[in-house]
Amino acid sequence: MKNYLVISNNTIHLEWINEILTIQGNKCLTLRYDEKEKLANTENTFKPDFVIFDIFSSNFDEDCIRPFLDEENSVTVMLLTSKSNPFQKYYFKKYGIINFLYIENDVHSFTEALKGVKPRKRMKPWPKTVLLLTVREYEILRHIAGGKTSKEIAKQLQISKNTVDTHRNKMLQKLKLSNSTALVNYAIKSGLI
Repeated sequence: MKNYLVISNNTIHLEWINEILTIQGNKCLTLRYDEKEKLANTENTFKPDFVIFDIFSSNFDEDCIRPFLDEENSVTVMLLTSKSNPFQKYYFKKYGIINFLYIENDVHSFTEALKGVKPRKRMKPWPKTVLLLTVREYEILRHIAGGKTSKEIAKQLQISKNTVDTHRNKMLQKLKLSNSTALVNYAIKSGLI
């Protein structure tokens, strides 16, 4: 029997995963992202072997993942996502997460994916400056590297051109770079894209 902690604000995902894990004879604790106090209170009574984060849930925040990735923590982190999510490489590179579960899978495929979960590996981390980038900044950086203008990026992401420019400027400041060309070169050299 293994202990699973599943964190999601999607009731259907929580119930579905809980049922699959329970049928397999595992112990499962399900929490919502806004129940952080409840999580803190369970640390003494429930030690998870695996934690599944639903990254499409409302209130998902990368800060939720970090405590489970401490050196002392041996828990294996999995992300519930979509096969088409372009940010899997981001989570892999930034946090070393190698286990992804897909919401499109049927019960059999999902169960097989759980059997194939690999323990967490220690990886060479990205440069510390890259860790400052948010998912949205990473998304915009990918578009910039693809040669898109701020206007094209804004249209595709359904945000304003000014918002794109603000993200671009914040990335330049965080990484201490002077222009978009240097930003793209840095992203390529550091393995971001």
